[in-house]
Amino acid sequence: MSTTKRSKNMDVLKSSSEQSALRKLKISLGIIIAAVAFILYAQSISFDYTLDDEYVVSHNKIVQDGIAAFPAILSTDYFFGYKRTNLRGPVYRPVPLLLFATEWQFFPNNPHVPHLVNVMLYSLLCWLLFLMLSKLFEGYSMLIPFAATLLFVVHPIHTEVVDSIKSGDELLCFIFGILSILMTIRFLDTKAWKDLGIAALCYFVSILSKETGIVFLVLIPLMLYVFKPAGFKGIASILGALIATTGIFFLIRYFVLQSIPPNEFMKYNNSIASAPDFISQRATAFYVMLRYLALLAIPHPLAYDYSNYQIPNYSIKDLLPILSIIIHFALGIYAVINIRKKSLIAFAILFYLIALAPVSNIIMLIGSPMAERFLFIPSLGFCLGISLLLMKLTKANNSIIANKLITVRNFINLNSSFYTIVFIIAGLYSVKTFARSMDWEDNIALHSHDVEVSPNSSRMHYNWGSTLLNVISPRESVKAEQDRILDRAIVEFQKAIDILNKPYADANMAIGFCYYKKEDYRSAIKYYDIAQKQFDGPNVDLINNLACSYGALAQYDKALEYCDEAIKLDSNYVFPHLNKGLYLMGLKKYQEAIPEYEKAIKMDPDNPKSYRNLSIIYNNLGDATKAKLYNDMANRMNQDNNK
Repeated sequence: MSTTKRSKNMDVLKSSSEQSALRKLKISLGIIIAAVAFILYAQSISFDYTLDDEYVVSHNKIVQDGIAAFPAILSTDYFFGYKRTNLRGPVYRPVPLLLFATEWQFFPNNPHVPHLVNVMLYSLLCWLLFLMLSKLFEGYSMLIPFAATLLFVVHPIHTEVVDSIKSGDELLCFIFGILSILMTIRFLDTKAWKDLGIAALCYFVSILSKETGIVFLVLIPLMLYVFKPAGFKGIASILGALIATTGIFFLIRYFVLQSIPPNEFMKYNNSIASAPDFISQRATAFYVMLRYLALLAIPHPLAYDYSNYQIPNYSIKDLLPILSIIIHFALGIYAVINIRKKSLIAFAILFYLIALAPVSNIIMLIGSPMAERFLFIPSLGFCLGISLLLMKLTKANNSIIANKLITVRNFINLNSSFYTIVFIIAGLYSVKTFARSMDWEDNIALHSHDVEVSPNSSRMHYNWGSTLLNVISPRESVKAEQDRILDRAIVEFQKAIDILNKPYADANMAIGFCYYKKEDYRSAIKYYDIAQKQFDGPNVDLINNLACSYGALAQYDKALEYCDEAIKLDSNYVFPHLNKGLYLMGLKKYQEAIPEYEKAIKMDPDNPKSYRNLSIIYNNLGDATKAKLYNDMANRMNQDNNK
């Protein structure tokens, strides 16, 4: 489709009434897009925190400081506020953390608000996407913009992004990428440098939301080349602004992350890294690329994790990698040859390949072999390509309809064959999206479902075991039934260890905690000792757990040694002080126990256990007045906690 043909199409609109009719149609179609996006995911507003939400919200101490944490968020890495493990890594995404901190400021510990925000952001994104495609396809009808956006809205591959609070980073990245595109188009019309500055700023926010936003550095000039008569000078100006912005991002990122070592997560999570050589790694990566195409076409079954070792390693001699290489090279060659003709199919292919490149494990290995969220931006290329192919298949009319009486119904009826197929696909995708979304209701629903879909994922079994241990077993009041659940958790953790076939400290520590809850303290100590040897350095939680196990065996001297070691590692960690006070009480060293509980009260003034135990201590010391004082305080706190 050439620029000349587009100009002729534009000439069809001779009257202002016809232009007004098309504007009204565009508004109506945009409202439909936004409404479908919101309605399709509205059920997720009632969902709980799931999966990686704990990294960035529910257990992120900096985010929970609210707006006051903004300076810290801007000057630290993505995982800095997550204190439950030593997870750190050279990841800098301050914008989503700023959003999460703002949400926590006004709605603390309320997952429904960020879920609502995600649904609203997705609805906004889809509306902006329709506007962007309408701008790019200006001079044609809204046939392709509406169909491609509708397929994008309902595609089940997006459920992880919309239903996971943490994936606000993906939503913000794409939203600001689209805004950058819209502002560059505006700059070409106005030639106003402020519009170019706003475009660069939006691009900057996009890559500050998630690093994959860097694909817009290539996609924006490509769009302008295909769709707009920008000329070399216009594209060069825009590209220069984007390159300068990218340089500023990397400079800031360097200064913030220069002291952060590369994380070790990849060796546990990305099975491709364990392939024997470079060629085998890339063969496996191309197999994953084939899986992506299959999931985009038929998005079933879906799972949140494909890590070690759900994706097997392949060699360059295996059939599926060879097939994938042939398909992707054929697509790439076709696109490169035909993009000079400004072919829209070629553009859709290039959009998909370019957007997927940073997360493909072909250019460089990343933290995961495969993830559905990686297809969020690339899926637009797929939806656009399918829409264009259906247009050719049904011989739909993509010309501007010059009719002041055109309505949404007439717009669809004029291309009934095309939209019949589009609506059938959209309907099937919507059913799958709605059903898959329900799996994200909470961790119980998510892990119990997905562990069946990805049975060879070590991480999947670990997560399901953790849910059995930390969520399901505490809800069971019958000891025998609780032990049965804990035995199931032990089986899951052991599967995780067996699949990984490497030292897995977290899983062994979790098995130890299962045995502790089963009151098999010697087995707990056995697995804690295994985990202690596997951790890279001292783990304060593990050491505290060892103290608890020895304390439960009434080996108070040994327990106190571990308490002191835990306090030395983290003097602000409340549990070692609570435990030390308890074991000193066991040794009847009441005077020594008092300072430990006083320290615990300073750290956690709302914990009734500290006051209750101080009451017992003072009662044993014969101080009835203080004993009654602390007992009354403990009772009041219990009453407040039960309200």
